[in-house]
Amino acid sequence: RQIHQFQKEERRINNQINQSISNAIAASNKKSGVKGKSATEFTLTAEAKALASKFELNKGKLPWPVERGYVSTYYGRQPHPIVKTATIQSNGVRITTGKGSVARAVFEGKVLAVQVMSGNKKAVLIQHGNYITVYKNLENVLVNPGDKVKTKQKLGTIFTDKITGKTILGFLLSKNTKTQNPSNWIYRM
Repeated sequence: RQIHQFQKEERRINNQINQSISNAIAASNKKSGVKGKSATEFTLTAEAKALASKFELNKGKLPWPVERGYVSTYYGRQPHPIVKTATIQSNGVRITTGKGSVARAVFEGKVLAVQVMSGNKKAVLIQHGNYITVYKNLENVLVNPGDKVKTKQKLGTIFTDKITGKTILGFLLSKNTKTQNPSNWIYRM
């Protein structure tokens, strides 16, 4: 029952993030005057195209979103870490790190949104052309929507669970609305 509740909450959070991305795409397309284009793909300015191109050139070379840590949950469908008969679907990775750790931007970009999740935890969405990186499970945030960020800039302190004592960052990466495997993008993940 706990696994199903956890998965339900993860789906709700992922749907909230996907809705933010779709809304940002729609707003971007409306702002650029493109009519009839769906809310699944950004219409990019020349500057945004250049940023997306630079982001793509760094595939496999991006820095980790934390200074130290290890991947505790990988991208995709996999057995549950405790209940081996259950499977989970992960749209990103979970990185376990130390108490007091800070999430940091993996590439330059613009803060698309700061979302408040359940338990007053926060998520930061950063746009890199038509790519979006998401940093979930933050206790506090150091950036605001519209801010320009640089590679390795601090985004916020990662929440530490008082019961388990674990500090886990949820990290997602997508191209427009399609999730990508972060392990293909982050250096030696």
